[in-house]
Amino acid sequence: MPKLKRYLLLAVLVLVSGSIAIFFRARVPVPAVPLSQPVAHLYKNKDVSIARIRVKAFYAVPRDAETRTDPNWKDELSAALEKSAAFHALQFRGSSKLSYDIFPAPVLLAHDEALYDTTSTSDGNPHALINVGEEIERRVFRKSGDLYDETFAASDPHEYAVMAILYEGVGASGGEIYQTTLQSASQIAKKLGLPESIIYIVGIDSVSGFFIVNRNYLAKDPLAISGTSVFYHEFAHTIGLPDLFDNNNAPFLNDIMGRGREKPIENTYIDRNFLKAMGVF
Repeated sequence: MPKLKRYLLLAVLVLVSGSIAIFFRARVPVPAVPLSQPVAHLYKNKDVSIARIRVKAFYAVPRDAETRTDPNWKDELSAALEKSAAFHALQFRGSSKLSYDIFPAPVLLAHDEALYDTTSTSDGNPHALINVGEEIERRVFRKSGDLYDETFAASDPHEYAVMAILYEGVGASGGEIYQTTLQSASQIAKKLGLPESIIYIVGIDSVSGFFIVNRNYLAKDPLAISGTSVFYHEFAHTIGLPDLFDNNNAPFLNDIMGRGREKPIENTYIDRNFLKAMGVF
């Protein structure tokens, strides 16, 4: 049997956040629940339950940014996750629960920021998402990693796992992970009818989606006013929700995938049509 490849499909990306779809992983079965209780699933994908979501959260600091390490990072990340979990529970009417674990110490990355960002930080900086995510995968989730933590790395097959990266650098992108038996980006692009330039092979297999957010969104005004909304917006890409912007960055709707990401999370919402396509109604 051909070895499964993990690949990232770069989709619609906008100025302050990016929507990407990342392809790897066998899907989580929908657990048995009473018929009267709705079970949320990925956007337009009933085969993948998100009744239970587990976010594994990290604070990642490039080598040349170590002096900028924020002593309050854990409080900022905890607050964003707590508010996101409450927003998620309200929007999904109890059909999906978001839980989280925070890696206890900053992940001091092995290289300078420029290596993770490569030549461009535009379109949400997906290069940082991929490069930082792959390093965390190697160092934290694999037994050979210098930061491997058996308890933290453990997974529940009935949970939909997501990696969250609070980044001491530029970035706001997120997406799902899928799998394919195709062996190259050109083969994947041909099958999907898309340009090869937006296909990336990735080396992450511990989670079903991942996202990255610049720490300034949570810590510095005026960005922090809507920072948790941006944080959840990027998380929402990991469960399939697309950006609601046109090519000129003009929003189609006012929900959190459109203009609503610019508001405090207490004042925004997920569009009802999205929720219908995820089994909530």
